[in-house]
Amino acid sequence: MFAPVNTQDPSVIDETKSSSTSIEESYDDLISRHKNERKQLISRITALKKSAGNKKRKKEIQAEVAKLENDLQERHKQEIKEHQMKYGVMNEDKKKEDNNSDQDESNEDITDILLARINAKQVEESPRQPAPPPQQDRRKKQSRRQRRQERRRLEMQDQDSDEAADQVNKQEIEKNAMAELTKSMGLTIKEIAPNGHCLYNAISDQLLLQHNIPIDYKQLRGKVAAYMRENSDDFLPYLASQTGEICSKEQFEEYCNGIENTAVWGGDLEISAIAKLYKIPIHVVQVGAPLLKFSDDEFRDKEPIFLSYHKYMYGLGAHYNSLNKY
Repeated sequence: MFAPVNTQDPSVIDETKSSSTSIEESYDDLISRHKNERKQLISRITALKKSAGNKKRKKEIQAEVAKLENDLQERHKQEIKEHQMKYGVMNEDKKKEDNNSDQDESNEDITDILLARINAKQVEESPRQPAPPPQQDRRKKQSRRQRRQERRRLEMQDQDSDEAADQVNKQEIEKNAMAELTKSMGLTIKEIAPNGHCLYNAISDQLLLQHNIPIDYKQLRGKVAAYMRENSDDFLPYLASQTGEICSKEQFEEYCNGIENTAVWGGDLEISAIAKLYKIPIHVVQVGAPLLKFSDDEFRDKEPIFLSYHKYMYGLGAHYNSLNKY
């Protein structure tokens, strides 16, 4: 199935497959999809770099590429964690654990052999000790296996705790930095519900407040899909198929249907389409990166609308909010 490379929130390839389909996804299918999405991202990044014309555009593309790569990595990590929380550790993980356990036992057996050879003379000179009964030997191996499993469990527990603490820390840092950044621009954050439609709801809020254009997220999704179908040549070069090729017209139609009829997250392509559709510049404020401006040069006479982009605001991934003037 065609899986476009997109930017966003739990938005970026985004508000994504787990939220846009009721079909259960196996662990193998999840990993396979992640590989395909990474290939698609590489193709999109290549297309973006080829489109750079001047130094200003190159800097914007560098910021956009960094955002795309980070969003995809964060979302993949979160999807794997959610899958394991929902279904438990997958069979593949169990196989790896068993393989590691078998390898540990093999290493220990080799060590025992070497030690036996080193102490050969001592063995010859001392009275020969009877070999341990088979049952006692099995108990020793079982005890070693249990100790290794417990050690791995504690290591994984510590890793999960570190990741959780790191996530909380990133959320707090980004929250404070975003508050300072928007305040310096004379803007205040209006929080949008993280329901899979945050980009469209944030833009809908801005269109009403800044330009008196009433529209809800469903209508906006339909208009975006229609605009992209009518201007497919402007968007096709930025979408890749699973083989890394520019997607076909049929795949592009499937992508547009997803925008219109599902909760798939939107990103840079959709923002660009909305800016051109309404002939209004859109500015995206983000921490640690330059201000992203869409259609700013084309519609300089129009008042831009402002969005804030948050990478760590919610556990599921990235998110868009609306920014209002004081």
